[in-house]
Amino acid sequence: MKTFLYEMHKKINLYVLFFGLIMILLPVSAAKADERKIRVGFVNSSKMISSDTAGQDSEYKTGYGYDYLQDIASYTGWTYQYVYGEWNELFELLSEGEVDILCGVPYSFARSTQMYFSQKPMGTEGYYIYVKDDNDDITADNIKSLDNKKIGINAGSDKVKMLKNWTILNGINAKVVAAYGYNELKSGLMSGKYDAILDTETSENNQFIPIIKIDDSEYYFAISKKYPDIKDELERAQDKIFSSDPYYNQNLQYKYYRNVSARKILDSDERKWLNRHMYINVGYLKHMLAFCDEDEETGEPIGVIKTIFEQSVNCFPEFSIKYKYHAYDNLTQMTNALKNEEVDCIFPFYGDKWYADKQNFSVTRMVVDSPIVAVYKENYTDSTMRKIAIKKHSNYQSIYAKIYYPKSKVVIYDTPQECIKAVEDGEVGATIFSAYRVDQVFNLSKYDDLKTVNLSSTVPLSIATNRSNTTLVSILNKIVLLLDDSEIMRTMMTYSNAKQNFSMSKFVRENANFIIICMSVTFLIVILLCSAQLNHVKKNRAELALAKEDAERANDAKSNFLARMSHDIRTPMNGIMGMTRIAKENVSEPEKVEFALDKIDSASNQLKNLINDVLDMSKLESGKTILSYEPFNINDIITNLRDVFSEAIAEKGIEFEIKKHNIIHEELIGSPLHIQRIIQNIESNTIKYNKPNGSLKIEIEELNAIEDTTRFRFTISDTGIGMSREFREHLFEPFSRENDNAGTEYMGTGLGMAITKELLELMNGTVSVDSCQGVGTEFVVEIPLDINKNISPEKNEEKVLDNLSGIKILLVEDNEINAEIAKYILNGAGAGIELAKDGKEAVEAFYASKEYYYDLILMDVMMPVMNGYEATRQIRSLDRKDAKEVPIIAMTANAFTKDKQDAIEAGMNEHVAKPLDIKLLLRVISRYKDKISRFR
Repeated sequence: MKTFLYEMHKKINLYVLFFGLIMILLPVSAAKADERKIRVGFVNSSKMISSDTAGQDSEYKTGYGYDYLQDIASYTGWTYQYVYGEWNELFELLSEGEVDILCGVPYSFARSTQMYFSQKPMGTEGYYIYVKDDNDDITADNIKSLDNKKIGINAGSDKVKMLKNWTILNGINAKVVAAYGYNELKSGLMSGKYDAILDTETSENNQFIPIIKIDDSEYYFAISKKYPDIKDELERAQDKIFSSDPYYNQNLQYKYYRNVSARKILDSDERKWLNRHMYINVGYLKHMLAFCDEDEETGEPIGVIKTIFEQSVNCFPEFSIKYKYHAYDNLTQMTNALKNEEVDCIFPFYGDKWYADKQNFSVTRMVVDSPIVAVYKENYTDSTMRKIAIKKHSNYQSIYAKIYYPKSKVVIYDTPQECIKAVEDGEVGATIFSAYRVDQVFNLSKYDDLKTVNLSSTVPLSIATNRSNTTLVSILNKIVLLLDDSEIMRTMMTYSNAKQNFSMSKFVRENANFIIICMSVTFLIVILLCSAQLNHVKKNRAELALAKEDAERANDAKSNFLARMSHDIRTPMNGIMGMTRIAKENVSEPEKVEFALDKIDSASNQLKNLINDVLDMSKLESGKTILSYEPFNINDIITNLRDVFSEAIAEKGIEFEIKKHNIIHEELIGSPLHIQRIIQNIESNTIKYNKPNGSLKIEIEELNAIEDTTRFRFTISDTGIGMSREFREHLFEPFSRENDNAGTEYMGTGLGMAITKELLELMNGTVSVDSCQGVGTEFVVEIPLDINKNISPEKNEEKVLDNLSGIKILLVEDNEINAEIAKYILNGAGAGIELAKDGKEAVEAFYASKEYYYDLILMDVMMPVMNGYEATRQIRSLDRKDAKEVPIIAMTANAFTKDKQDAIEAGMNEHVAKPLDIKLLLRVISRYKDKISRFR
């Protein structure tokens, strides 16, 4: 019986153990069933993923694509198996379903038939031509030096055709040679098999130098067409990533690609600037560690400033930058030195754009982001920051307080120590310092009842230059981008702690018992320190009052501008809204409707001019305005000056006269649209501020011509209200008006003259003004121009179309209202219209159509999914005859010279700015009659 019970007991135990194991293993099996292993392809030597052993899995991985995939896995639960190879191998594996995802694949229509692409791009990369660092034959200044050279390109790249087209468009007789894999491509350049290669901006071979950028391209996740569910999961994960971080791609690119060699390209203006200047003169502040200070023994700078500029000495190939340093006691001295051009740039400078604007400075991207600490007494409450102590000449403290504590009262003290003492004595609630300097400016042990707290906002510190020194700003921004942040931080920590390591505060904290024993010595030291403090002579407070006055004046100017703009924009807006209501309420009365529509048209033009002025000024200040260099006839500009304001001149009864003197060269080369803008800005002002029945005279004179260049003088004089001597000094400053209360009578932004001056400086031209109040004003503009000696024979003027009957147009426009307006205008002219809502739809519609089905494509530029430039490139690349011939006209609100150049480079034939002008469009289309089926 005992044996039976014993055997039963054993069996029961075995069953319990068996079922227990099953229960333990079931959740594991279920968990593993939920996991999905995704096979991801990476190109060998790609910076998308880096590992200890190239082309193999290893313990540690990093890289742009690797990080991206791990973040996607956070939302999908995926695990990964990595497959390495060349592009051609990986594309084949993807199509066969042996790889699920490829990273970093540029989109093309042909590829989209073989694989899925993620809806959102992974990122954007530039394509550059690289040469060996010892190649002196091919230079960035002369792309024709690529003539008769061999340019290598990866055979699996979709940029082969783009590179060939680029060489043709630039008149370069180079041979494009395919390499089978990146290793062969790069070894071929090293061995001399290729003279140059095309590679992405992420190339990091220190022996290769980028000389020119030829294209930008977005790249995507490519997914095998056998697994559409993977595409859906991936896109949902991307949506979640971007909803939490809209700048995810940019931040990841900044992390991995900010220091790549392509960032080290200097353009021709930058190279010329460095060649003209032996040194860059740098101004900095004394006693501002960890940022900067002057070494008492050597006179050399120490701190972050030394790290910044030492790193940049050899960061650009072919250039060794040299610096001269100039130390200043306070901010006022340093900024005055920059304004007087005694130095080229200064550091540190508070990188706030508004503050820099008021100084007429430009600032680089941020060098250091400094946390701010508030020093306070007792408890930190809502009232602590109502009264703040600020050190005189401290720009970051005063601006920080103005921005983040605008209602607080600011009390100025001569030294940081006086600010601290004011907190201790209860004169103020708090004072603020950089967290990197707080241990250097006061001794916590000396003030046992003082406390510190980190404030929520930080201070960006940058390098500042004069606004006119645009080329240097560009160079410095590249230097800052290439800085090693970890080295900057090490320097910050070194100098932040240096003072503390040898300060009395640290000695007291770490040697309290020793202090008690040596009380007499400590007492003597304290007495000596107090004596030294009492012997300090307080500095003159006049500069403080002046700085405060300047800050208040700057703030008033900003407030006045915002008030003016609010008034000037609301005025035409109110007119448009009011007249629209009148038209609606009087539909049955045509005269009232026509009156209202005329007023709406006038107010719309006024509003458009206001916005254009603000945008033009912004583009000029950012250095993005590009002058054209094209042939033109001076008589066309003269005719335009006569015609464009004819109605306004007649309305005010102004006597108008244009005279020409000594004009020998009528055919010129320059930027005619910008010349017209300059003279029209002045002409507009002379009409606006003229008296009724006054006079306006424009005289055009050619001055001395030397070889291939000449100089034209435009003299514009009127009998208007004139200007005071005081206002003439501020005439060319942005937002300037002599009488701010005149806004209602004389509508405008106050930017016209500032735009005129900026454009003339770009052209190396000059402007002067002479005026007398109540008598009139005279402007004198001089512009240098090249003489056109290659004048083409005159062509017979072609007849302009009067309608578009029988013409089939593909209209590509994502905005529903703009599309309706364009369809209405074009249908009214007799055209047949088919609409595509983005670039991808346009490519697909053209691809699906019969040859020569569409006579013309009107292409918007800024669209979702695919922009107009990329759509044009893909249409032009299609293997059909009409893809090369169909006229493609950019129809966009972007009307700057750079936008027109971009359109032509993308493969478009013409550029027409919105709003659509049917007369202008008919003239443009007339140039392509021979390519339209109706006329062939």
